[in-house]
Amino acid sequence: MTKRKVVRTANLKTALKEFAEAYKKAQRGEIEERDTIGVASLKELKAILSPKRLELIRAVKEHSPASIKELAELVGRDIRNVHRDLTLLEAAGLVELKKKGKEVKPVVDYDEIVIRL
Repeated sequence: MTKRKVVRTANLKTALKEFAEAYKKAQRGEIEERDTIGVASLKELKAILSPKRLELIRAVKEHSPASIKELAELVGRDIRNVHRDLTLLEAAGLVELKKKGKEVKPVVDYDEIVIRL
């Protein structure tokens, strides 16, 4: 069975509120898993799913790196920028960051992203 993340458009006020709350929770390490993600517009969706962030999602799914450092090396990017992008993707519900000792392992546990307008 294919596991999906569904991205849906919502009104701007609702989408921004949901994202701000999720981002604050992500920074505190209090992520809740969601199968449906709300965005205010296609422009916002494009910003969240930028080519570099999509590359991170694919690399996590395909290579299952043990840490953010390993992921940064896989994609040839600075670890600080990768960490920032992963925090945003975690807040959006597209990546999970699991702490294992001192390491943080990025996880993508779905097979596809479905966009509903």
